[in-house]
Amino acid sequence: MFLSLGKSGGSPNVSCPTGYMPKNRKCEDVDECSDSNLNACDKNAACTNTEGSYTC
Repeated sequence: MFLSLGKSGGSPNVSCPTGYMPKNRKCEDVDECSDSNLNACDKNAACTNTEGSYTC
């Protein structure tokens, strides 16, 4: 899955793969471990952010 932003103020489209969000016309990794709503880890498991994903 890709997230695509349309042109805004003359900026080109930015398409990012799952696990990344557009920022300053680049794709940056989302830290899924920073918010329990962004990962499916058990509350007793340790969440580790990885590039484009996470592990529990």
